[in-house]
Amino acid sequence: MFRRRACGVASADVRVTEADATDTAFFRKYQKMKPKSKEKLREMLKILDDEDE
Repeated sequence: MFRRRACGVASADVRVTEADATDTAFFRKYQKMKPKSKEKLREMLKILDDEDE
């Protein structure tokens, strides 16, 4: 588990799980993707969502 300070205030420590850190890293990478790649990824997610139902 990681610790991060919210707004630089020591009394407002926020615990960040490894899963949260992984999601944040993924989103940063996603934000840098080209629009065409983002659309392909969205289509893949739709397929995966359909399999879960």
